Order: sequence, then C-alpha cells, then structure tokens
Amino acid sequence: KDCLFSETVLVKVKKRLFELKKGTKNKMENTVKSLYWNDAVQGGEKECLAEVPRKRDMRIDNLRAVLMILVVAGHLMEVYPFSGSGFFYQLIYTFHMPGFALLSGMCWKGPQQGCLLKKQLYPYMVFQTLYLMQQAFILGGGKWSYTVPYWLMWYLFSAMQWELLAVAVPLQGRNGLISIAVSIVAALAVGYDSDVGYFLSVSRTFVMFPFFLAGAWYRSNAEMVTGRFGLSKTAGKALAIVGLAVCVVRVWSWQGAVSSKWLYHSCSYDEGYGVLQRFEFLVLAAVILAGLWVLIPIRQIKGLSYLGAHTMPVFLLHGFVLRWLNAAQILSESLHGIVVPVLTFVLVCLLASPLVVTLTKPLMVWPFEKKGG
Repeated sequence: KDCLFSETVLVKVKKRLFELKKGTKNKMENTVKSLYWNDAVQGGEKECLAEVPRKRDMRIDNLRAVLMILVVAGHLMEVYPFSGSGFFYQLIYTFHMPGFALLSGMCWKGPQQGCLLKKQLYPYMVFQTLYLMQQAFILGGGKWSYTVPYWLMWYLFSAMQWELLAVAVPLQGRNGLISIAVSIVAALAVGYDSDVGYFLSVSRTFVMFPFFLAGAWYRSNAEMVTGRFGLSKTAGKALAIVGLAVCVVRVWSWQGAVSSKWLYHSCSYDEGYGVLQRFEFLVLAAVILAGLWVLIPIRQIKGLSYLGAHTMPVFLLHGFVLRWLNAAQILSESLHGIVVPVLTFVLVCLLASPLVVTLTKPLMVWPFEKKGG
C-alpha cells in the first residue's frame, strides 16, 4: 500500500494479469504478492515493481531441447567419428555451449537464498564424485579433484560463477549493453593468460559470460529489442535463415584450419590461435543463436518441449554411457555414421523418460527441502 507505481510498471502488471486466462479474482490478486524496491538511477526516485508469475516460455524449452540433442550427438561423434563428422562436430561446438549460457541467463531470476547450493553446487558435488568414481574404479586412472571439473561438469561450475558475477553487474537498459561489451573484452583478454585453463573452469567462465549476460539482459528488454528492429515475422525469419547459412558456409570453409580444441574455449592463445579467431567464434555463435531464436517455434511441441523441461538428467547421465562406450570400442568403424543418430535418439528418449527423471531427481535437486517450506 506504500508503493507508488509508475505508469510503465502498471502497464506491465496489467499485461501479465491479462495473460492469466483461467485465473479467478482471488488468484489474480495473489499474483501480485511479492513487492521489492528498485532505486532509480536518476532523480533518486523509488519505483515499486511487482513480481507476477510468468507462463513457461516454450521457446526456451524448445531451443534447450535442440541444444541438448546436439550435445549428445557431438559427444557421440567424439567416440564414433565418421566421414564428414568433423564439420558437423565443429558446427555444433561453435554455438551449443554459448547457447546453454544464453538460456541460463534468460532463466536467471537474480540472487535467491540457497539457490546456488541447491541447483548448482549440490548436483556438481554429487556428479563430480560419481564421474571420478567411474574413472577411478571402472575405467582406470584419473586424478581426484573438485577444483578441476570433470569433462562436462564444467557447465555447473561455471554457472555458479556466472550467477555470482552477474549480481555485481548492472543489467538495466544501456548499462546492460555496456556490461556485455566489457564482458566480451574480458572474454578476449583472458586468452592471453598462459595459466588459464580447466582449473576452476576459469577460461570457459569468462568466454561464456557475455552470453549469460546477454540472456539476462534480453529477459528484461525483449520488448524493446523487438520494437527497435521492427521487422515482420517473415522478414525476421528470412534474415535468420540467411545468417545461419552464412555461418554454416564459414564453418565449412575452415577445412582443418581450425582445431576443434579452440572451440572448447578452455585454453589460452598458446594453443596456436589468437584473439581475432576467438572473436570470430563469439560472433558466429551469436548469429547462429539469434537465428535459431527467431526460427524456433513459440508453441508447445509434444516431445520436444517435454525434453526441454527435462534436460538435466540427459546432460548429467549421458556422460557415463559415453565414457564406457569410449573405453569399450565395440563397434565397427563402418557403422559409426548410423550409430551416432540412433544412439542419440535412444539416449535422449531413455534419459528424459519420466521413470529416469523421477529416480534420479534426488541426485540432481536438493532433496532436503522441508515440506511446505
């Protein structure tokens, strides 16, 4: 009752409430129940903002599902390379890691008590331990470490750092664009540090941070971005297709001139490439992701949208299977081209199944939450 709503805020609240098609009056009133103050940059004026529940964004789920399928396919190509797989592998690695960083930024809700512990640190500790156990007791060898994330565990470790860093970064309006620009400079500069690498996932944290910030900034400024460009849906999709085609041709033109290791963003420029190449990789990733964002359907797609909402089990569990397959090498090389798409489909469907999601939930989600709390 002590809040003075600006006209802009009221319009946003009314739009959100209007979106709740099946809400009763009481349900509507309960949607505006968490208020917080935001100090304005100019005039010292305080504006009261209302947190209103949002509908699940199907476009985020659909894009996340596509990226998850590509992750599994890309990892399988490492185990079962085939003729032409090098191009597809590099194309996937050009944008799939930046893509997940972008979506993480879009889904980030700001600092929340216990969020890092429950959603990132807990599953990181559990699965880092399980992967190290598989390496030590089944595959043989390996170094026991929690400061060097094991293979794909880098993502959870970097996600923790992105959220910690983003708290101290201004993301409103033009200040957000400046923050993104500064993070790009940092992503390029970190490559000059010869000591940067897998330790604490420092290199990937810096290189992917611009995409996380871009996602967080876009979440609050989507309407402004859409209004600024003012393209029709047809023109936007046509431009997206052209941009994707240009990027695909560019990746094809590398023809062995680019090492796949450079696309991991886990090493310094001492590995044989330079700042201009890293900048090109970032630009290609941004163009591809922008194109996919325009082309990905907004509506719910049965199967695909479900997968997008349950990518965590697929991400964290498929590595165990691939590590074993890599050690076993039980398939003939002539079958690799068939095995990769078939196994990708089987693994994605199996690991995202309701049974697996339910059984593995205690390993991925903090299981000690008090009921009703």
